[in-house]
Amino acid sequence: MTKTFWIILACLTMVGTVYIAAWMSVPPDRRAGVAEPLVTDYIATAATVDSTRLRAMITQLTAAGSRVTGYPGNEAAAAYIRGQFASLGFAVVDSARFWTTDGDPRMTVESFPVVVPIDKGAALILPDTISTNLQEIRLYPLWPNLVRTSTVPPEGLSTPIIYGGIGTPEAFNGQDIDGNIVLLEFNSGQNWLTAASLGASAVVFIEPEETSRGEAERKFLTVPADIPRFWIGRDAGIRLRSMLQDYPEAKRPPPLVRLTARMDWENRAAQNIYALLPGTDPTIAHEVIVIESYYDAMSVVPSLA
Repeated sequence: MTKTFWIILACLTMVGTVYIAAWMSVPPDRRAGVAEPLVTDYIATAATVDSTRLRAMITQLTAAGSRVTGYPGNEAAAAYIRGQFASLGFAVVDSARFWTTDGDPRMTVESFPVVVPIDKGAALILPDTISTNLQEIRLYPLWPNLVRTSTVPPEGLSTPIIYGGIGTPEAFNGQDIDGNIVLLEFNSGQNWLTAASLGASAVVFIEPEETSRGEAERKFLTVPADIPRFWIGRDAGIRLRSMLQDYPEAKRPPPLVRLTARMDWENRAAQNIYALLPGTDPTIAHEVIVIESYYDAMSVVPSLA
């Protein structure tokens, strides 16, 4: 038999397996061909969404800052959700009463501790020799390398800062990396590890115009590498980059700056919010439909999630 025959046979076998699995997943009482009505008019359904209300809800959920668990925005979002359920008539009950069958809408809250990295503040202080109108820049610590947060000694790091582009080896030609702070473009993959291997004391990433989840995931490790990493806002980052780009060409020593930062692991309270709307059809009221979503957020920059 030819190779083509075996390929066709394998494909047919896969299709048949998928079909049988799908058929077996249908309850026996529904295999007889009794079709259930489906919503097919998606345009009409979408038209029922109140875009003004939706925008107001998103604005409310994002108004209090980062929604990483343990940050102010997370608790504000939880309070908003509890308030929305309450306004719809869901009464707060303890967990023991949640599954009672009294027929009333109800909600309960499950609290539990979570250990999270809390941003206590970070800054880059520039000398007058670099700039007179941009002397202290707010930085944001990145997600820790395993347990190692982007904390620096209490006195800060007082050291030169250089610009390394996207962190390729040739971008560091003629520049001293050891012990210095390196400014890099965020969209640089894992090239920051080159700076770390050359002895950089910290890495600062410039906020890009746009990026991807993959880029973000490459900016922290699952091992406790001792290399603090930070995010700098785009406007400040571009201005700082323009200041630093002339130093190598002019063969001048890089300017001295001071970097301060603290991020601590802390126990913070998290909440699961459960709401139950009892059914009214006596034949299927015992069945449970679960609608689930998360209201917290995640980012490579915890305080900006």
